[in-house]
Amino acid sequence: IHKILGESFYCGIMERGEEKYLGNHEPIITQQLFNNVREVAKQKANIKKQTIAFAFRGILKCAKCGCQLTATKKKGRLIYYYCTNGKGGCDEHKAYLTEDSLSKELNDSVFDNLVFGDKIVNLVYKAKLAESKNTLSYLEESILSLHSRLRKLDERKNALLDVYLDKTIEVSDYEAKKTIIQNEVVDIKKSIEELETKKSSQDNSTLERIKNFFLEPKQMKKEFLSSLPEKQRETLIDLLWNASVENKKIANISFKQPYNVLSKIENKSDFDSMRRGWDWNARWLAQK
Repeated sequence: IHKILGESFYCGIMERGEEKYLGNHEPIITQQLFNNVREVAKQKANIKKQTIAFAFRGILKCAKCGCQLTATKKKGRLIYYYCTNGKGGCDEHKAYLTEDSLSKELNDSVFDNLVFGDKIVNLVYKAKLAESKNTLSYLEESILSLHSRLRKLDERKNALLDVYLDKTIEVSDYEAKKTIIQNEVVDIKKSIEELETKKSSQDNSTLERIKNFFLEPKQMKKEFLSSLPEKQRETLIDLLWNASVENKKIANISFKQPYNVLSKIENKSDFDSMRRGWDWNARWLAQK
């Protein structure tokens, strides 16, 4: 797996020894994503699979002792959640929370951190439409600049070859300098290729996707309580790393990306705060 993650082939660059070449194949990831993956490839991840019989088990923790909440059926079909008290001495172990009341708690606590008003979302959307035109102009200028750099590197390569043919430079020095130039050429061509892709993606569909992302939690909240527990679980797994409970209330929530960014925007009616969240989400979508 480490070998696969270290293969630049997948982002469109071939390597032979210390030299790089731009491949003719279609890359499946961007160069930036490849570089990001290399940074984290050395980290370890231990994943433990569990079979969970109850909708919210495995998602909730006790805020006092940190133990997982478990569930049981009592009084017919009623489902109760409570702290496992795995460390002993936790009085939350005696605080039983029904699945229905827990569902309402999660509905309010989770989505209140994510829901934005339609008006502010539409205002930022219109502002971003205007910015998109400026971005397109910037991309075009960047591409022209990189092409100019390629021409200069080509001139350097020809000059280096002339010096080599005149036998005024050692073979080893010639090969080393040629490799440096060639590697920079490959990197620049790759950058141009990705900028061209970004340029072609500068349309309203991307902005529409981000707009819908900000509006999505409002719709999710409307549907949450009327959904079956299994569907509620799927929604929470998409949104959360975990949540903690204390005194039968949600005490803390850890959101997954990109929802974590939305949850940190305290004033969800503030235009500038909304724009910052929009920009981060745009970068996240681009990486995805």
